Amino acid sequence: MRDIWDRLNETKKPVLLYGMGDGCDKIFAVCQRKGIPIAGVFASDEYVREKTVHGLPVTSYAQAKEKFGDAVVLLAFGTYRKEWIERILRLSEETEFYAPEVPLFGKEIFDAAYYKKHREELREVERMLSDDASKRVFQNLIRYRLTG
Repeated sequence: MRDIWDRLNETKKPVLLYGMGDGCDKIFAVCQRKGIPIAGVFASDEYVREKTVHGLPVTSYAQAKEKFGDAVVLLAFGTYRKEWIERILRLSEETEFYAPEVPLFGKEIFDAAYYKKHREELREVERMLSDDASKRVFQNLIRYRLTG
């Protein structure tokens, strides 16, 4: 089973991180471990200032798009605010866009190797679910964790 990290390793497009906080640090670290080069970091216009993250200058999306053209964007922050979610959805409509899940603690990520290692345990959990809707939610959660 292919996961988001395999897909990112195979892409010819530059990979950009959207966000510059803790999520950026965690995704950057996973990308480094997996050999995925990060071409740039951008933030929403109101947060762009003369700053670097992991040695890369933080730019606006417009600047990143101008510099890199067609790119893969990884969401590197979480939000519950409706206006931010709308902004993220608009961005996801115009570029290849993923929201990879990375652990808050530790380094073990839910990738294809993790899935393979824990496949029987995951199947057992799914068998414990009593209705089709719960099973679909569980399957979609696994799919999201693998594909971002």
